[in-house]
This record gives sequence, C-alpha cells and structure tokens, in this order.
Amino acid sequence: MGRFLKITLVVLMFSASTAYASSEVELLFGPRFDVKNWANQFTVGMAVGGEYIKLGFNYSHVSQAGISANMLKPYLLGEIPFSFKLGQVTEMAIVPTIDFGPEIGFTSGAKIIDFAQLGFGLKTKFYFTEHFGVAVTPFHMTTSFATYTTGGTGIVRMTRMTYDLLFSLLLKW
Repeated sequence: MGRFLKITLVVLMFSASTAYASSEVELLFGPRFDVKNWANQFTVGMAVGGEYIKLGFNYSHVSQAGISANMLKPYLLGEIPFSFKLGQVTEMAIVPTIDFGPEIGFTSGAKIIDFAQLGFGLKTKFYFTEHFGVAVTPFHMTTSFATYTTGGTGIVRMTRMTYDLLFSLLLKW
C-alpha cells in the first residue's frame, strides 16, 4: 500500500505542475501559532502546481506538555490570483487561498492522524523577474475537527485551530 501512495502522490504532483502553462514551485516556512487546543509549531514545506491548483507537503514539529511530535501534512491548495503589473518586470498578486488535507504525526509510541484540516487565507506575491519571486501569507487559519490517536485514546472530537504566518520563495517557469 505504501508504494501505491508514493506513486499516486508523484503522479498527482506532476499532473498539477503541468496542468497550466505557468507552473510554479513554492518553498514555504514560518510559525504556526495556537489559537485553540493545539501547540505552537514551526513549518517548512513545498507546493508544486499551476496557477490555480497546487499539491503541497508540509513538515511541522510540535512540542506540547513535554511531548514532542513530528507532523506531516500532504494537501491540495486552491488559489485565485489577482495580478497587477508594477513597472516593466515586477508583478504583484493578491491571492485568496484554501487548502485541504490530512495531517499525520508521530510521537513516542503513538500515531496521530488528523482526518482533515481545512485552511483558508490571503497571500501576497511579488515577482521580481519573470521566474523568481517571494510571497507572504499574513493571514491563514487552519482548522481541524477530529483526530485519531493510537495508544488507547482513539478518536478525539474537538475543534483545533492555528494561525499560520508563512513566507515563501517562488520559482515559476
């Protein structure tokens, strides 16, 4: 089953990156702050795709109540860019975003599976050249509604929420 998931992920990422004429790779990083029932984290990740749809993968480290966990989140990202030209080469885009995907965590002897995390936000992109830019996401919230934890805990139904402040390097071709 693991090999099938890896092949499927590679096929989906390739399809998303070639779906549109202007493909983009986004390398992102930044803090995630606790809003409700979670912990502060630091995230690094990557999203690959076209102008409107991307597939992404984030890694976060969580340390809560003396227990640390490593979290992995594959997700589907939808963007609706509104672009403006600033001068001859520079381009700016205001981009409402929505993302959806599970999050899987590993800690000392237990596995944590967040069935689905829903994120929504607003990103600002600046392209300095035709192929290179930066982005900041000053507003992004991620919400989760149910989590499964091994080790006798089972399904925990509680709302969790984080505020994500993300910074990105953009490569476009």
